[in-house]
Amino acid sequence: MLGIAVKRAIVFVLAACSSTPGLGPDGGTAAPPVWVGLAGDRMAPLPPFASGRSDRFVTSEACAQCHSAGTNVQRDASGRDVSPPASWRASMMANAARDPFYLAQVSYELALHPERKDAIEAACTPCHAPAAAVDLAAGGGHVTFSDLASASTPMAHLARDGVTCSLCHQIGAKGLGTDASFDARFEIGTSRVIYGPHASPLALPMQTFVNYTPAQGLHIGDSGLCGSCHTVITGQFVEQGAYLEWANSDFLVGTKAATCQSCHVPQTDEDGKPITTILSLQPSQGLSPRNPIGRHVFAGGNVQLLSVMADNRDWTGSQANALELLGAASRAQQALKGAVRMTIDRASRANGGLAIDVSVENQTGHKFPTGYPSRRAWLHVRATDGDRVVFESGAWDSYGRVVDRNGLPIDGRDTVRPHLDIVDSDSRAQIWEMVPGDGTGVARSLLSATTILKDDRLLPSGWNKNGPWSGLTAPAGVSDANFGSRDTVTYRIANPPSHVHVVVELVFQSVRPSELETLAERPTPAARSFLDMIQKRSDPFAIARLTVDN
Repeated sequence: MLGIAVKRAIVFVLAACSSTPGLGPDGGTAAPPVWVGLAGDRMAPLPPFASGRSDRFVTSEACAQCHSAGTNVQRDASGRDVSPPASWRASMMANAARDPFYLAQVSYELALHPERKDAIEAACTPCHAPAAAVDLAAGGGHVTFSDLASASTPMAHLARDGVTCSLCHQIGAKGLGTDASFDARFEIGTSRVIYGPHASPLALPMQTFVNYTPAQGLHIGDSGLCGSCHTVITGQFVEQGAYLEWANSDFLVGTKAATCQSCHVPQTDEDGKPITTILSLQPSQGLSPRNPIGRHVFAGGNVQLLSVMADNRDWTGSQANALELLGAASRAQQALKGAVRMTIDRASRANGGLAIDVSVENQTGHKFPTGYPSRRAWLHVRATDGDRVVFESGAWDSYGRVVDRNGLPIDGRDTVRPHLDIVDSDSRAQIWEMVPGDGTGVARSLLSATTILKDDRLLPSGWNKNGPWSGLTAPAGVSDANFGSRDTVTYRIANPPSHVHVVVELVFQSVRPSELETLAERPTPAARSFLDMIQKRSDPFAIARLTVDN
């Protein structure tokens, strides 16, 4: 590595970093995208939180009456509140049925396939409004879109409580981790047993206050519990496969072994210390501190949407306030910080050019990015000579679109950007993403998706091509023999000046603009509302940043 000086810094912000949004090198501005400023009706704000009960389920405030923090209850060694209600209420789990992107997507599918209304609602709500979905399904019904949007019945309030306490903690062990439980086919009995990790729980308070009986159920810490909703398969198309990716990684067994809960419900406080505390406010005396205690933060990669919900808290009706939601967005950024490692392996001159090798390595037990296929990551490489830009790949405009040097988008709705080993042009960028297809091109509707046109998301550590879920988690559209949990991209700058300063950023985006273009093709009131909201948060953000002078 000749003449290389590398400085490393990690950057975490809720806005864009060093690109000049919207402007090409000559000051040209691309036309605004079709999803900006749509005319038409907007969806009314969702009803605020209210108590709801059914034969088997209660909304979260029933649990919070005992499991909130007190003087010596549900607090870590530094006195911070680690109670499940406080940790959970700003998470995407709590807001799964209030998520404006989810509501916009479902409304789009309903508008596109009105003849499949019942099937669409019945397929989507078991993961986003599971308690109400389970109860209604037992009687042959399902949660409707209008239930979520405007109804004020106890069942509707239960539905809008998202992935609520009494749902997850009543799931039984049967079938977890197998295809019998995927697509929200978990099993919940009628005996009102609440499972937790601790032996011999004191039953009387819970029986008295909420008519549940606590019991030890170690499966509450099993990744298969999460996998029941975080594995979504339609036919052979895997819309989401985080659990399958984990089950085919070296996070399953061995020295890296870790469950989903290990990262997303951490048993340590913010200082990394194990948590030991009293679990309940009732009875007021006689309870001893217990461990392990999991913080129900569920930090993932949904930075944009948590920020959108913070901006529009009055519309969503979330139990969390704006500061709590922004705190959850910050935790998501921290989670992404630990998910990948970026390095510059080489910066050298030869044959009149400059070559820079950039490697990105997945540190997690699932793909990066994983989850809903609107997420993507890419490299932004910018080389300057003083104030003059001599090379730039992966810049973006003020709408979050990847653009070339003229400010023109290169990532339109029907474009499948190829996986790249070498980037030698400003009109090329390496983007790690999954793009579904429907047999005719890029799928407009996930319900119509039948294949994967591209999936070059970084594989989980130790992914096994002969493993049990390799067929459903394999990459697509990647011919790079060295591609895996680590990927190296070479940037070639022709005829560089004698000295260049290069900034390399790894950029992440929760909702790519092509998803917004799709919503705008058949705009519903829910879609228009969400498209208004996302404009302020359409920028991606850099999760890692390196510099090179050569």
